[in-house]
Amino acid sequence: MAGMQVFGDNNNPLQGTADANTAKPQGDIGIAGPLAFWIIMLLLGLAFLILFPAGRANASGSTRFILYDIGPYIIDMPRAIIFPLIVALWIGMRTGANTQNIRKAIDVGVINAVYTSVVYAISIFIIYLIAVYSSVELLKSLPTDTFVVYLVIIPVATLLILTPLIGLLRRARSQA
Repeated sequence: MAGMQVFGDNNNPLQGTADANTAKPQGDIGIAGPLAFWIIMLLLGLAFLILFPAGRANASGSTRFILYDIGPYIIDMPRAIIFPLIVALWIGMRTGANTQNIRKAIDVGVINAVYTSVVYAISIFIIYLIAVYSSVELLKSLPTDTFVVYLVIIPVATLLILTPLIGLLRRARSQA
């Protein structure tokens, strides 16, 4: 087939040759997307609690009542379990897809999990301070040990365990 170029053909002198060891990753792993999703959801839940404090005084079918009741669900349980699962899956899948071998997938997964955990811990501390100074009763009534366990330790542990594991499994599946 003269004149047709086959995709992936390395006969082009401008492209050079590539082998499995020197191939560049397909793209940046980037944790900004999942981290922004997580923090925006937390801020949305906090906004519902701050902006609609009189929601309980209204009728049970009103919009203010519904939004005020949604706030604790976003802030409380999903943040501790569901959001870290989503973020770990998101980062782990991209880590596994964009690394060359299993060892590199684990290393990059751990680094991204630690980085995401640090940013999350700083963010949740700032959100907690905003909630306390905004008189949000949900977070004011939390004891310190409950705050640390459910708002920091469980999400961070979920990220630190699942992100490298999902990256490892994704890379292993690609290499099999």
